Amino acid sequence: MSGQRKYYRTEIKLHPCSWNANTQKAVYVDKKKAKALSVDFSSLSTFKEVEDYNSYLQKLIVTITEAEKRFKMDNIAYSVEMVIEKLNNQKKAVTKKEDASNVFFDLLQKYIMDHEDFREKGGLSTYKSVKTHLQNYCKATGKKLTFENIDYAFFQSFQTFLLQDRKVMVERDGEIKEKTIKGLNNTTIAKRLSTIKSFLNYAKREGISVSDKYKDFKLTAKMRDNFCRTHFNFCCFHVFDISLSNCLHFLLIDGIVMGFLRIV
Repeated sequence: MSGQRKYYRTEIKLHPCSWNANTQKAVYVDKKKAKALSVDFSSLSTFKEVEDYNSYLQKLIVTITEAEKRFKMDNIAYSVEMVIEKLNNQKKAVTKKEDASNVFFDLLQKYIMDHEDFREKGGLSTYKSVKTHLQNYCKATGKKLTFENIDYAFFQSFQTFLLQDRKVMVERDGEIKEKTIKGLNNTTIAKRLSTIKSFLNYAKREGISVSDKYKDFKLTAKMRDNFCRTHFNFCCFHVFDISLSNCLHFLLIDGIVMGFLRIV
């Protein structure tokens, strides 16, 4: 910058063969290439780590570019040190967002673990699936999920994410392969979104401050009809003596607890 050079520590550590000096990006080295280079494959960065490193470096470049534009627009003579200060401030803000995002997923995992002992086997599968989908959504969009930023726009965006087919690169046995993940059907999506709303209510009971902006989001008529039609036969409440061979279960639909009997 104007003949000035300053180094900024990124805290990324890579083997020399995992760095492309021309593109200034981290590169994934598979087992075959590592063997040809006589490098221990287990000591190299995984495919996911390489993706995360490059994403982080790209964000640094964007932050630097935006800082320079801002200084120029404000007619401020700036130095390398001033740009680095912007980077440090951005790092603090990102760390704060990551901490808030960790709170969300930590509580979701706590809910799953706390209910494993007395919930029917497989009863928490929906919550586990929701957690995986949310983590994939955050990775694909680069967004940090917090209790404060879950609003109408999030539910719309997440619904679209679940609906669409998408291709991802996965690492298997040291090789990178493309995998197609099919979008979910309307019934399953409705169940996932309803589960998130139930979890947000649980978070409130735990004393977590949760934004109310998500409440305006409603399932579309088609999704709601499919969801209710799928579970229609299980949504009647029976009040009479049941034998030991019968089990009374409850189903939560849009905040309404429905009871049903499962005949063993």
